[in-house]
Amino acid sequence: MPEKTPSPQFSEIPELQKLFVEAREYIIQDGITKRIGLYRKIEALANKLKAEKEIGSIKSVIAKYYLDHGKYKTALKHIYDALPIVKKHGPITRVSNLYNWLAGVYMFTGDYSNALDFFQREIDFNIQSGLEKHCFTAYNSIGGIYFQLDDLDTAEHFFNKASEIAIKDPEFVDVKLSWSHLNTGIIILRVRQERYTEAEKLCHETLKRITEIKDKRIIPNIYHTLALIHNDLKNYKAGLDFAFEAEKYVSKDDFINLFSIARTKAINYRGLQEYGLSASEFRKCFKYMEYFSTYLNIKAGMLHAAEEVFIKINSKKDIALVKRIMTRTELDYETLRGKLELRASQLIEFTNKYAPEIIQPQKDFLTIHAVAIGKVTIPIDKIYACQTQQDIIGKNVTRVYVKDDENIYRVPSPLKCLYALINSPSSFVWINKNAFINKNHLSDSTEIKIKGIATIDGHQFEVSRRKKSQFVGA
Repeated sequence: MPEKTPSPQFSEIPELQKLFVEAREYIIQDGITKRIGLYRKIEALANKLKAEKEIGSIKSVIAKYYLDHGKYKTALKHIYDALPIVKKHGPITRVSNLYNWLAGVYMFTGDYSNALDFFQREIDFNIQSGLEKHCFTAYNSIGGIYFQLDDLDTAEHFFNKASEIAIKDPEFVDVKLSWSHLNTGIIILRVRQERYTEAEKLCHETLKRITEIKDKRIIPNIYHTLALIHNDLKNYKAGLDFAFEAEKYVSKDDFINLFSIARTKAINYRGLQEYGLSASEFRKCFKYMEYFSTYLNIKAGMLHAAEEVFIKINSKKDIALVKRIMTRTELDYETLRGKLELRASQLIEFTNKYAPEIIQPQKDFLTIHAVAIGKVTIPIDKIYACQTQQDIIGKNVTRVYVKDDENIYRVPSPLKCLYALINSPSSFVWINKNAFINKNHLSDSTEIKIKGIATIDGHQFEVSRRKKSQFVGA
């Protein structure tokens, strides 16, 4: 008979060691912290015995309990209480966890700027401490944040970093617990990239494996992603079937998934021209989205689709509500992207010190979400200028000018982020801090040299004195 693996040594104090082992047995069953009464008992005994190391340990466990149960304010307090004690006494893996949980709290509450700060601190601590594989969750989460901001290149960069760790160490506990969440992120990314065959294949592979290991947490995500795939492919009946399948697995207080399922049902009903049923599902979306502050780009896309349906059924009250929510959502989205634009390049530069950058192939098309229009796909070689200007309420918006297209697309993407997404420095050049142009559309550079003005397709753009030199001899 094989020898029994000894219990982890949580404490040198027998009474505390026994209680910690009991607590651990509940946690390892599914990774979710339970039994708050037991944790409070350990905390009281550790305080009575003035066992500082054990106080740090149990405060960490209590913090995770409140994090798992969505009580973020209370979780935050216990994390900050535990962090200085754990830094002093260890173990170093718990310091890494506390940084990750801090980032998680801010991410779940939509404060992405603070979330990225703590993910970076976690990555820095892990690398310096020889815990590089512990960066798996941080890389995965950063990818998810930038996906929500429509920065698909940065999202893919960090999903790839997480994938490299998963491939290298598939038995690592964080990989085993969260590989399905990484797969979900990659699947949704592939859908946004319109790589539907890859996305659907990965959906079915993920469903097969999570069924085998009896992990039902992300089943709703996979099914409503399949519903989105079939909506994009205009297989609306199949899309509805998958949405109803997702609904079977979602809990009544899982508002993010309830929102997503209602949205996928609404857009598939819209495809079937069942506008009354579509409108009903969109109204559910309004109810659910009040409970979370994240997914601004998805909310914006949902609002555009809902407006179209409400116009079809001539529901003026719903149209007015959509417009009010849309204005606020798009401004929040624009502000957030502006704040985090520079963090993307900073984080990539920082993490590339430890792993080489993944070179992305140049793209032929750019997919963006245009204000008041929704998702549009534009040939990159047709874009002749991008410029930041203030709109009528004083907010900066980026205008995208396209050859042979009467539309001037207004997008919430910051200008530098748009330049990075286009990723064609040989064609696109900066002419001032607020504009860049595609020099392939510039037929005459004489006006630039004389007046500092570039005229393309009847539109004039100012060229700064510092940037004029790049057109000399052109």
